Amino acid sequence: MPVIERMQKSGTKTVLRPPLREVRDFRRAYEPDGMRVEEFDSYGATVRTLRAFTASWHDLVNLMRDFMLPDPDVK
Repeated sequence: MPVIERMQKSGTKTVLRPPLREVRDFRRAYEPDGMRVEEFDSYGATVRTLRAFTASWHDLVNLMRDFMLPDPDVK
């Protein structure tokens, strides 16, 4: 498969046109005035990112706990 340099080609308008037109949340995130500051904490992508981060954080904390304080009932 040949490597094709595409970084310098401007296709932004063509690529962004459908999601900007059809996906309300994409438009809200993309446009400078798409949402108010107060809306950001409840914006779907923000909430999903925070939930994934906190879930991974808790997984790490549990792993460290199990390493530092092994369960004596589990062999």
